[in-house]
Amino acid sequence: MEKQKKSVNANTLTVTNIIINIIWYLGFLYLGYLLAFTIYLYFNLENATFNDMSGWYSMTVYDIIKIFAVLWIMFYLRRIIKNVRKGIPFREFIHDKLKNIGVLLIAISLIHTAFHCLIAGFSELDFHFEIVFIGIVFVIFSQIMKAGYKLQQEQDLTI
Repeated sequence: MEKQKKSVNANTLTVTNIIINIIWYLGFLYLGYLLAFTIYLYFNLENATFNDMSGWYSMTVYDIIKIFAVLWIMFYLRRIIKNVRKGIPFREFIHDKLKNIGVLLIAISLIHTAFHCLIAGFSELDFHFEIVFIGIVFVIFSQIMKAGYKLQQEQDLTI
């Protein structure tokens, strides 16, 4: 029974790792596309006025910031899964990375709202509460992992 449970956890980690790696590599492809598109806009819109281009540049700059944040989150998740696969789920840096992921998710939502207000104006407020909520959940989960790390340290000292 224990071996079957362990293989299910290993399979879950393997599938999760594959999904995160796919997002990781697709993120780099998308970043390359955005950079190429930004360069294309810069060199091919010579006769356009600043107002015509400012929306495109704002959106591409926002997308580049967003994809960097997503890649950063994927980098953290890859490191966390690597340590969990080694059998060390309670490491000191894991709860720091989880907290950083939560803060990044909240920051992405705030940056999205700021760029949307700059482009569309304040008449249409586009705030993603669900992303902020997920970010808060990550921050809370990081505190739970921190408590687990401290408990594991205390247990290691008593043995």
